[in-house]
Amino acid sequence: MSISVLIKQPLQQVPQQPLYLFDANIFWARWRGWKALPQNKSFAVAVWLRPCRAVHLWGMRQALDICFLDEDDQPLRFCPAVPAGAIRWHRKARSVLEAPVTFLSGPEQFSPWAAALQEIRQTGGGVWLDRA
Repeated sequence: MSISVLIKQPLQQVPQQPLYLFDANIFWARWRGWKALPQNKSFAVAVWLRPCRAVHLWGMRQALDICFLDEDDQPLRFCPAVPAGAIRWHRKARSVLEAPVTFLSGPEQFSPWAAALQEIRQTGGGVWLDRA
């Protein structure tokens, strides 16, 4: 008979990776999805889907953090670490943020996102997110 023991060790701090927020507000940008986004290990990519009330992670290989936003870009619901193959929705949502796990897991992480969303509304395209 063997006994397994879990040894709890403090988590090591993961260096903050730069994040590019991509605005998927036109049909073709949304249709191409995550596979069309730049795949680069030196930075992470997130997507702002608008308009949007529901998302699916069919065909994804990794979990994502998801945040549903109202018409004023304020969070309605955070869904941290949604597994591949899952579906999430919010009937009052007007847009959705999809980000790599740990980038948007709760309200305490939302303030840099709010500034980035405002910048996208003014300039269009995408922005680098300052997570400091």
